[in-house]
Amino acid sequence: MDGGGLAKWRLPFRVVLYVLVGWFVLRFNPFGISDKSDLASQDAIYRLLAPGYHSPARDAIVVVLLDEAAIQDLYEWQVFHANEWPVRYRDHAYLLGRILGLGPRALFVDVFFRRQRSTDDSFPLLLRVLERGQERQGVRVLLAGNFAGDPLTPDQEALERVADLSLNGWSGFGKAYPLRIGDEFTTAYELYRRVCLEGSPLAACTGAPLQDSHLEDGAALSVYWGSHSPGPLFPEFAHASCEPFEGTAWEVVRQAVHGFGQGLLGHLDAEEARVKCPYHRVIFGNELVAVIKRGTPEQKEALRKAIAGKVVLYGLSLDGLHDVVESPVHGQLPGVFLHAMALDNLMALGKEYIKASDDFIGRVNLAIWAVLAIFFAVGTRWLETRMVPVSGKGGVDEDVGGEKGAGQPGAGKVRAAFRHPEAIMFALGTLVVVAVSVFMFSVMDYEPLNSIGFISLLGAISLLRDSKLESHFVERLPRLLGRIFGNSDQKTRDGKTPREAGGGDT
Repeated sequence: MDGGGLAKWRLPFRVVLYVLVGWFVLRFNPFGISDKSDLASQDAIYRLLAPGYHSPARDAIVVVLLDEAAIQDLYEWQVFHANEWPVRYRDHAYLLGRILGLGPRALFVDVFFRRQRSTDDSFPLLLRVLERGQERQGVRVLLAGNFAGDPLTPDQEALERVADLSLNGWSGFGKAYPLRIGDEFTTAYELYRRVCLEGSPLAACTGAPLQDSHLEDGAALSVYWGSHSPGPLFPEFAHASCEPFEGTAWEVVRQAVHGFGQGLLGHLDAEEARVKCPYHRVIFGNELVAVIKRGTPEQKEALRKAIAGKVVLYGLSLDGLHDVVESPVHGQLPGVFLHAMALDNLMALGKEYIKASDDFIGRVNLAIWAVLAIFFAVGTRWLETRMVPVSGKGGVDEDVGGEKGAGQPGAGKVRAAFRHPEAIMFALGTLVVVAVSVFMFSVMDYEPLNSIGFISLLGAISLLRDSKLESHFVERLPRLLGRIFGNSDQKTRDGKTPREAGGGDT
């Protein structure tokens, strides 16, 4: 292959090299690089967007939480029979009975009742309370069930006669929240069905209805967390110690900047980037009982309004249970808040919920990188052709675009920018990545693009350009192919090889 032929093939081989580098990282995920950058991108973007998430569903969802302090108080008040976890079935029954008595629209119990404990004979009482909830309040309670495909135990079958069990465990979805696995639907969608699709929908169900037929096997939601907490219902109680998000312009900017910096750079104070109070209202178990037993009329009315006609999720916040979720906005939260936030997204967005990445997005990512690689390679080459030498005499270019005398005073400084075409194309490529990410999120309803991964790959090929590795690939590979196709014996007229003759273009 002669010098002219080598120059002709240099750009295509550069494109091939850049595309292959990106595809290898995206497809084969060496050392988990692609997954980690994808999660970092999602967390950074969701922190940035959290102050802008406003949902009417927030005030229609309430979390009743049982923690160690609540258990201790309820034991000392002689309401609970246990002073530590696990509490007795009759203790759960007592709290659930009080919640049902306040008239919720739906109730989910995020406690796993798989098999009766031999030391607790109060399981029948729990069954009776659940049965009365349906008979008297018309609320068929939803209980946390098994992983997909797991058989029910005899005790779970007994529970299923008086309540419903939802698919409440899964694996292989990362931070995404699956809505359907096989023929089973998960907790958030089961609750969504009850409050938005069955009977009279709640006013907070503002999104276009999401029907069962819209969900394929493996359909998953990318949870969009909000940061505007409603604040404590009873600030006079000791539990009301978290700091709600104020929502002022300064707080919005501060949260967004700190959150994006923490997600992107990883070295800012993580506590500063996180809002303490969860997005949904929390009522602790001891607060609920204290108000019912000895609260003022105003407190009792506030409690009734907080629960009546709402979706209530009953969950646990106990050390050692490991039932926790990592929120990009709040940090570590009890696992029940994941169900609450996923339900909120469904109620607010309906069938336009933010979808988690799937096989389609995997193919789209490969296509996006191929376009970015071509854009980078062609763009840097185009900028190189416009590079001009600077004369050093008053900053006047002696040769502009190949025409002598076309330079103007100071033009050399402008043209000098083209000496680093890879930096220019890196900046332009970053803007393209941001634009595509915005389009995928706001128009296609997919979770944030792996922006950090794409920008990092652009940086990698910027450093790769004109390196020894690239030179070996774009110069030696064409020669190797030339030898394979019988062109290796060609010489220039003076007997030198194309490389010795300087025929290769840069």
